[in-house]
Amino acid sequence: MLGLPKERMVTGRKIVFLDIDGTLITDRQEFPESARRVVDEAQRRGHLLFLATGRSLPEIYPWLLDVGFDGIVGGNGSYAQVGDRVLFEHLIPEPRLAALNAYFETKRVDVVFQSSRQLYPSPGFVERFKVLADAARKRGEGGVNLGGADWSPLVKIFQTFLGGRPHEVSKATFVCPDDGSLTLDEVIAHWGEEFSIVHGSLDLMGSENGELVLSGVSKGRAAMEVAQELGIPITDTVAFGDSENDVELIRDCGVGIAMGNARPVVKDVADWVTAPIDEDGLAKGFAHAGLVG
Repeated sequence: MLGLPKERMVTGRKIVFLDIDGTLITDRQEFPESARRVVDEAQRRGHLLFLATGRSLPEIYPWLLDVGFDGIVGGNGSYAQVGDRVLFEHLIPEPRLAALNAYFETKRVDVVFQSSRQLYPSPGFVERFKVLADAARKRGEGGVNLGGADWSPLVKIFQTFLGGRPHEVSKATFVCPDDGSLTLDEVIAHWGEEFSIVHGSLDLMGSENGELVLSGVSKGRAAMEVAQELGIPITDTVAFGDSENDVELIRDCGVGIAMGNARPVVKDVADWVTAPIDEDGLAKGFAHAGLVG
């Protein structure tokens, strides 16, 4: 694993930004006991812990919010909340949202439009999650866990929001058609000047998938705004992540730690690489950064 330079070791009170999927919870949607322990200890030591996720607020499980985080950076940085107070939400202008939705419909793209209040999943997007959830359930029948992502909790959430035209949206998560008629690169070429588009984390649904927010929006920029709001220097922040939407977060925070299961592009910008999530990676990262004893 890479070493963290001594001059960047963590001392004193910090803001800690935590990605959710692949960092805080496993692909089985479980919160490892070792992760729960260090989160509790870090808070007892006075550190401020923020969720920093690609998920929108309606997609974050209540049981995870009940852990008691100090705030949220959601929707790839398009939304931020400090305590119970909304700091900002960068909504896609309605005319551009209508054009984007028409484009996805014409190209037969499965998509969920997201905001801090609402989800607008297409039927095809929900069906993709349902197929994966059913497959994971069958692998686990008889009490035997054979691995694989368990998307059934998200299926239930998405099904609740089916129907309606997108309105007041800050992010889109999409999967291109399986027949290869549209690629992620083509979506970026078409919309890249207006939106920030990164490769998504839904490869089990098809490799050509992405996440889209307004140009200039990122978790890293949101983290800097949160730190400024709280009067804490960005040098006194620590970030943990694993996906492409974590690159700016890991790069821009005072200390950036990539999970062992992170994409190579995330590891490349990290100050240190910890173990994978299923090998107590978050706990080891907290200990290495001096957030816990």
